[in-house]
Amino acid sequence: IVNHTAMALFATDPATPSAWKVFRFTLPAPLSKGLYLALVTATEANGLQDLAETTALVRAPSFSLEKTTTDSNVRGGDVYAYDIWFNNTGSGPAGRVWINDSLPGEVTFQGSSDPGAMTGNYNWTWASRGFGNYRLSIDVQVRSGLPPIPYFRNSVFLNYTDEKGFLWPMQVATVDVALS
Repeated sequence: IVNHTAMALFATDPATPSAWKVFRFTLPAPLSKGLYLALVTATEANGLQDLAETTALVRAPSFSLEKTTTDSNVRGGDVYAYDIWFNNTGSGPAGRVWINDSLPGEVTFQGSSDPGAMTGNYNWTWASRGFGNYRLSIDVQVRSGLPPIPYFRNSVFLNYTDEKGFLWPMQVATVDVALS
């Protein structure tokens, strides 16, 4: 990936004269997933060389997002739920996952299946999510006295970082509910 690259000085032996120095180099993110081999050759001013070798595994979460409703045809006063399915099928855990839901004005929020994860109005955050399937259910009630409209739409936005804190692309899902 890189050759003959300058490295930043990270630490120095406090003795005088210094017997050693530690240098650091960071590759820019995000790297493609996989196993990387790092070979380092350090050459001193007198021509003496030192060799080091290590490997690094790059893994990342990968989420799919789907939103469904328990009732697709409603009237004023009806109570139903939106189910949000977010599934990590990636090779690594997510460091942080957060969901923002844009509840339509035609409904009022009644509660959710994970009130402890609520971090704001219709926002939920989890510190870590490993490989697997997850569901958040949001209970709502249809407002009474609505003007005649054919349907209303609800959207959900999922954001996540990998275990190193790098942000990955946002996922969006929507579902429509008919008003009868």
